Amino acid sequence: MTVLASVAWPAARLPEAIEALARRCSFPLRAAAGTVTAPPASAQSERWIESVAAWLGVEAEPFLVTPNQREAEGLVGQEFRDDEDYLMAVERIADMGARNVLITSETRSFGLFRAERKRVRLRAIAPQVEPVSGVGAGDVLLAAFLAARTADRSLEDSLRAAVAAGAASTLEVGAGRFEPRDAGRLQNGVDVRELEPVST
Repeated sequence: MTVLASVAWPAARLPEAIEALARRCSFPLRAAAGTVTAPPASAQSERWIESVAAWLGVEAEPFLVTPNQREAEGLVGQEFRDDEDYLMAVERIADMGARNVLITSETRSFGLFRAERKRVRLRAIAPQVEPVSGVGAGDVLLAAFLAARTADRSLEDSLRAAVAAGAASTLEVGAGRFEPRDAGRLQNGVDVRELEPVST
């Protein structure tokens, strides 16, 4: 998202965006000759900078954003504890500008997709596996989802194939590697459900 944000967001509005996000995250700002500066370098400020980049990327109104759980928590400003938190997050991220949202985590994924003039909310629970490495699993999940959608598979089948491929990739060492037979075998263990919107 960082690269997309730097290309898609008007540079003239960057200080305004950083200032708004800093206020939202309760970070103190220092003005220096009329410019906004971020907090001093620390692990917390690195996460804040990631949140700025993700927020700017979402505001560029992309077709699909796929933040992992930590990135999504940074976007909406709260930690996720249950399904309602994830559903609230996909709604809020979509309201920020993203047309479709898919939040990934180690055990489940939540998506909000705009299809046929309505919002479809899906939850996919991954099958249990003994992971070797999670590096690149989210990228594999995204690639499998896009490949399935390009092949005109339904949202549910596309998400099922994507989650299975992401889970299969955790069985291999090396980013983006997976055995297609493992992904095919794991598809039967992916539980995909359509969910109702969170009532407020």
